[in-house]
Amino acid sequence: MPTVTPERMLLVGNTGAGKTYAVFSIIEAVLAKTNHKVWYIACDNGAMRFLKRVEGYGNERFEYKKCPDWITLRDTYRSFRQQFKPGDWLIMDRIDLGWNFVRDYFAARNFQVDEEELDDMYMEKRIEDRAKDVQKAKKQIQLTDYSNLDWDVMNKNLRNIVVDAAENDEINLVATELAVGMDERYKGDSQKTDPRDMDAYGMTIQGEKGILGEFETLILLSWSSKKNAYVMDSIKDRERVRAKGVTVHPIEQGGFLMDYIETTNIDIINA
Repeated sequence: MPTVTPERMLLVGNTGAGKTYAVFSIIEAVLAKTNHKVWYIACDNGAMRFLKRVEGYGNERFEYKKCPDWITLRDTYRSFRQQFKPGDWLIMDRIDLGWNFVRDYFAARNFQVDEEELDDMYMEKRIEDRAKDVQKAKKQIQLTDYSNLDWDVMNKNLRNIVVDAAENDEINLVATELAVGMDERYKGDSQKTDPRDMDAYGMTIQGEKGILGEFETLILLSWSSKKNAYVMDSIKDRERVRAKGVTVHPIEQGGFLMDYIETTNIDIINA
């Protein structure tokens, strides 16, 4: 069976769509079938109930770190990075939350405001961009130059982690991000070409949009009431057969990994 390395896979879906469930089917196979280590960065608590599946591996081949804020996320990645070995697997669970973390940090450090106030400032910046004659802010936060709301600074901080990992040719990277339903009423003209929007599925991916280009494989996971099972659809999967409404079996039956391998004829674990 042909193989390709390294993996650059992004799993997206709504809450309860099976993203973490799919990730652990990969983790179990890596730990059972290879000698490589799994490094797990968790930006939320979604993995807690799954950790028992890898208890026997302890910290020797599986290292898990909860990262509830930007500093923990940044420092954890830096620590992990120094210990990577060829063939290791890095999991970034709910990396879209990293965008929120870096925003909060940026706001606290640069403007001494909380997230809600920061949203107000961004709203005023958007208003100014669309109507130059509008000058009144939603809140009385005085800034001498709105260009100081430097999106590039925040993007660079988050990309320093995700892009750095994606450009490391010696490790495999699997990440998850939240995808939610789109509401056309709130889509402006500038958003209609947003790469995060999956129009055919009525979903849009959360987080920083520039991250998507770092992944070769983008899979949407969802729950099918008709099938009473999780299903997967390949939004992007370069040079591979794409999944279309493929049923995801329970982990005990091979789970997402088995279904993905059978669909693509690519054994991503034994690469």
